[in-house]
Formats: sequence, structure tokens, C-alpha cells
Amino acid sequence: MSEKRRKTLEAYTLARMILSDLRGFLDHEDYRYLQRAYRLGEYAWNNGFLDEMPGLRDLYSNLKSMYELGASKRWELSDEEFAELSHQASYTLLRASVIASGLNYRLKRMRGV
Repeated sequence: MSEKRRKTLEAYTLARMILSDLRGFLDHEDYRYLQRAYRLGEYAWNNGFLDEMPGLRDLYSNLKSMYELGASKRWELSDEEFAELSHQASYTLLRASVIASGLNYRLKRMRGV
């Protein structure tokens, strides 16, 4: 497997893990999922996945702002703040899904490389 394909596969896996954690947050209303999604986004941002993941800048920005909102309130949000966070998580989930789909398509085209 080429280095490019390996890096793309790792980026795809990260995007799918972020998706899973955002879904977990929305399904279970448990902030641990959101915290984990943020850490994964931070890992992708700090480890050179910007070229592999078009849209990572916006995705990471959204994850960071959600994390900072929760952390600033010690994860004790009002109903209105939680609703805002849930809305932003839904939007961010959509962005992560688009990124994962693009990476999946790229992987299919790299087959055998």
C-alpha cells in the first residue's frame, strides 16, 4: 500500500470515528462523545491531515467551538445552550459525512495503488 493511500485511509477512519462520536452525542446526550470527537479533530488538525481532508479547517473549527462552549460551562449547559450545541453538532455531523464520503471515493479510485 502506498504512503498516500495509507494516509487517506487513516483520514477516512478519523472522519468515520468523528461521525460516530457526533451521532453518539446526539443519540445519548452524553458529552463524552463530543469531547472524543473534538480530540479526534484536534489529532487530525495537528498531524498533517489538512491536505487529506478537504473541509478539515471548518470541521475542526466547529468541533473546537462546541468543545469550548461545553468546557467553559463545565459541561453543565442550560436547555437553550444544549439545544444550540445539538444544532451545531447536527451541522458538524453533516460536514464530517461529506468529508468521509469524499475520502471514500478517493480510496476507491486509489484501489491497487
